[in-house]
Amino acid sequence: MIEILDYELPKRKNKYANGYMPKIQYHNERLQEALNREIIDIEEVERYVSSLNYFVARQKEVYGRLEQLYS
Repeated sequence: MIEILDYELPKRKNKYANGYMPKIQYHNERLQEALNREIIDIEEVERYVSSLNYFVARQKEVYGRLEQLYS
C-alpha cells in the first residue's frame, strides 16, 4: 500500500535578493587584482573571467536587467 502524505513545502527565501550583483562585483574585483599583479597568472584570470561570464549571463537570464550592471 502506498500512502500519500500531503504537506506544504516550506517557502524558500530568495537566495539572491540583490540578484547576482554581489557575485559579479566580487569576481570583477578579484579579476582587477589579478590583472594588476606584476606577474599575471593566466589560469587565475581565466577563472575570474569564466565566473564573470556565468554570473552576468545568469543576471540577464533571471532578472533581465543588465542596465543595473552599469549604474
